Amino acid sequence: MQLSGCTSNECAVEAGQLLNVRQICIGSIGKVGTLYTVAIRLIDVETGAIIKTITEDCQCPVEKVLTTSMRNAALKLSGRESSSENTFMEKRSDGVNPFFLSMLAPGLGQITNGHKRGYFYLASFL
Repeated sequence: MQLSGCTSNECAVEAGQLLNVRQICIGSIGKVGTLYTVAIRLIDVETGAIIKTITEDCQCPVEKVLTTSMRNAALKLSGRESSSENTFMEKRSDGVNPFFLSMLAPGLGQITNGHKRGYFYLASFL
């Protein structure tokens, strides 16, 4: 969208209509000095109204902006600000990697992280 010059909410709404979606996210990354800011807007395609706006600041290398700040902004946008809900790929203190457990049996990784939805996935698999 940015390459075509379409950076406004109105253009995002048009793109959302073309994609036949109800909501669309648009955003930007800005830099002032050594501070990066990630800004994301969730827009209702039907009305053009901004549903939610999220910003995430990081005084860090650009690599961390792309790996951490973007993830944190997405979590905030989804309403799941707790990093404990995003431990799918992270090893626990006992060395267990939930991702690999889920490869053995769907839901097993979530169960080891204390997420009850894992029982549903495991039961469906069995």
